[in-house]
Amino acid sequence: MKSIVVIPGKAPHWVCDHARHLAQRLTDSGRVMVVFTHDSNQQAMLPGSPGNGSVLGHSVAGYPIWTGRLRAALGLRRSSKVTIIVLWEGANHALALWAAVVARCRRERVVLEIAETENARRSVSARIVRRLLRALALSSVLGDVSTNGDDVRVILALCGTDPAFAHLMMQTFEGMADGAASRWKLLLQVDPTVHHVAYDGNRRTGKVEVLVGEPAVDTLRMSDVLVAAFDGPYEDFVHQAVLTGGAGVLVGQPVASRIARCHDGVWLARPSSAAILVALEASSGDMFGRPAPVASMRHLANEVVRLAERDLAA
Repeated sequence: MKSIVVIPGKAPHWVCDHARHLAQRLTDSGRVMVVFTHDSNQQAMLPGSPGNGSVLGHSVAGYPIWTGRLRAALGLRRSSKVTIIVLWEGANHALALWAAVVARCRRERVVLEIAETENARRSVSARIVRRLLRALALSSVLGDVSTNGDDVRVILALCGTDPAFAHLMMQTFEGMADGAASRWKLLLQVDPTVHHVAYDGNRRTGKVEVLVGEPAVDTLRMSDVLVAAFDGPYEDFVHQAVLTGGAGVLVGQPVASRIARCHDGVWLARPSSAAILVALEASSGDMFGRPAPVASMRHLANEVVRLAERDLAA
């Protein structure tokens, strides 16, 4: 293995998505293993949710991304050149420390990623362990302190030349529960040739915006969930968003059930408001427990990958 990503503890959904993003990026340099020491803390699974397996997914080059369990974190695994240890508020710090010690004993280069900002109320023992981890790591990356989990998240619907799809997305957002909709903002992207697309409801005033023209790169990067038509011109945008740490839903898939999931994490929904709402909930998971919007998480991943690639080249 060239790189190992260790997730010490029972990880929330957003940590697993972040690990998938890191693994996808690191496969450019060679084989990657993601070590989940515990099963996900998601209590309920929707139809189409994949279970635990030895392969997390495949890189864009077609290579498998291997997974490991507790024994791999304890040291019963192949050696790697770089070991990345991801920490969050609920991580198992003792396991993280053991994984770091094992990696250093094997002369692996350790990169420590602290995905959430430091908590002053953390116990004395946890603060001591974090200091030890920083000492063992050759490099450390800290999450953005300027953001928090209460920020509004963005849904970007790539409608293009299909006004019916734009109206379906507005209808879906209108039907979302007020408690859920208060945390979202809906952006509708339409082609300049499309007319008469404007929000005329009253429940989501100020939370729906229509963007005319091709989607800007900055808008794509800051959107937490991308929604597009299945087999449409923007389908690849959705797959790419999921591979880089975001969430995605394709609407209009031909399978019989209302929702399903692709191997790369993209959710498929039938063209109905009920199915799209379920797919949005499934794709976003515990997104609002995430410490920062997706743009900040992508920036964090960029910094971790930059340090890992520097160590791989050393």
